[in-house]
Amino acid sequence: MLYFLDWRRMRLMIFAVTALSYCTTGQTRVSNGVPNTKAEVGGVEAIYATPITQADKPRFYDCAEYSPATYGWRSETPQFDVFNEKLNDKRRFYLTEEGGYPFVIGYHNLDRVKPGITWMVGLRGESSGFHKSSVTKGILKMMEDLPNAAMITIDEYKYKYQKNPPATNRPLHPICHRTYYPEGKIHTEIPAFRNGGGIRLLKRALPAPYPIIIMSYSNSTTPRGELLSRTLLTDEKLDYKHFGDPKQFLANYIAKTAFNDAVYGGIKGFIDIEGNYEYNKSLWDLLAYIKLEIEGNPNKFYYSAMRIEKFDAYPVQTTMIRALDLKGVEDEHGIIRFTNPAGNVVIDMVTNHFQPYYSGVGGDVRKNTNMTTYPGTVKRTRSDHYMLGPFIHKRLLETTPFLKKESQVPAATAGAS
Repeated sequence: MLYFLDWRRMRLMIFAVTALSYCTTGQTRVSNGVPNTKAEVGGVEAIYATPITQADKPRFYDCAEYSPATYGWRSETPQFDVFNEKLNDKRRFYLTEEGGYPFVIGYHNLDRVKPGITWMVGLRGESSGFHKSSVTKGILKMMEDLPNAAMITIDEYKYKYQKNPPATNRPLHPICHRTYYPEGKIHTEIPAFRNGGGIRLLKRALPAPYPIIIMSYSNSTTPRGELLSRTLLTDEKLDYKHFGDPKQFLANYIAKTAFNDAVYGGIKGFIDIEGNYEYNKSLWDLLAYIKLEIEGNPNKFYYSAMRIEKFDAYPVQTTMIRALDLKGVEDEHGIIRFTNPAGNVVIDMVTNHFQPYYSGVGGDVRKNTNMTTYPGTVKRTRSDHYMLGPFIHKRLLETTPFLKKESQVPAATAGAS
């Protein structure tokens, strides 16, 4: 018989392991002359104080892509039915606010929480919410193969536009990206992540200073960079789009910026799923983080996968490849794996399954990167934007060591039925 823990008892367990783990698993950072800093967290009690209940359901709406219109909220994924309290033994959802915007914070796999657990932090970046996003099922499937990890989802919402909004219990809906709202257009950004909001929200959402892996899908690769924001040391206006040699621009950018000690110190790695990248400060902050924090640390990683066909991923990813001086090798399936010498920075690029195989917006990958083509006959991989979740799941577990710790069955449960 399965016995379910009352959520209050579960929360006490989390606080108990928090106290233990803070001294034993707090991550440190050493880069660019910066002293060690602990992975500070704090404020989760404020999130726990506002659980989402069945009584909140009338407040929730769904957004309509490319339109300010809204309609009735409906979950297409049972695990993200945020009002279903029967899910509370393993997951729980809360409502919080940052920068005037509401967020739905989901805690999943709570039965796995123990000292040192890795938290997978999911950002969805699609014109819906996690309850409807095409990436959700892929992420949930990946979590099944990561028994030594739990997951936090940070889902950005906005308050439903009303001329005379109520003072409390305001209606809300997920942000649909690239949409004009009465308050202004929201492109691919998460507005509340600006000016340090993303860092504050991340630290508040983490129950303990455990290592985290940030998973970003589609549009969320742009605002994700706000979690790594560096401090500018110059009044010079930097042109993030017209940079010339990306390797030299990155070196200059690092010299003109400084480590921001507000950035969470326990980031173990990144998983980018078919990202919509942009030439902005967030991109160069990410590249600086990879250069300074990941390249020289075998315990950290950066992984991304995308298609040459994707017009808003391919050109920026080739810039990243050149900036980081990655070298690529194509396999028999038409997938080019770009890596650094240490092997902990990996970009998998899926070539086109149609002619021209190697070209997209931004040119021919054989000419604008350092790569070698497969010497034999290639059986090319056919994929699309929505198939990249399962693709990454398989590639990470089968061809990299990045999730080895998370995929191991914890000793306490090994052999349990």
